[in-house]
Amino acid sequence: MTELDIGVYVPQMGFGYADVLHRALRCEELGIRSLWLYDHLYGPGMPTIPSLEAWTLATALLSRTERLRVGHMVLCNQFRHPAVLAKMATTLDQISNGRLELGIGSGSIEDEHARLGLPWGTFRERSQRLGETLEILTMAFADEK
Repeated sequence: MTELDIGVYVPQMGFGYADVLHRALRCEELGIRSLWLYDHLYGPGMPTIPSLEAWTLATALLSRTERLRVGHMVLCNQFRHPAVLAKMATTLDQISNGRLELGIGSGSIEDEHARLGLPWGTFRERSQRLGETLEILTMAFADEK
């Protein structure tokens, strides 16, 4: 029989770190393979509700667990420079012994970008930037250096 691959999505909106850590540790205890976060700077459509930053939270969770894989549904390419993201990802991959799940997209919420003063761009422009980031990430993970 094939083993089930179960993951849990825990949107970090309205939770403190202790709440999310408790859920991550409980997932690990139950044999759940992965925990997923969102990559928004505030809850979509809810800018007044506190929300933990996704990358920092993933780093903290991976440092406190042993088997649980942690990822984002999905990272917003608009939020981080591609070379910096590549360095962040390869570093966290080492820290976590390969338990980082890395997914990335071109961005989904124009209003979030406008509120934060970040450029949005056309779908084509965002897709081109995402393509460039994917090339950089591929190169970063292809070499041990």
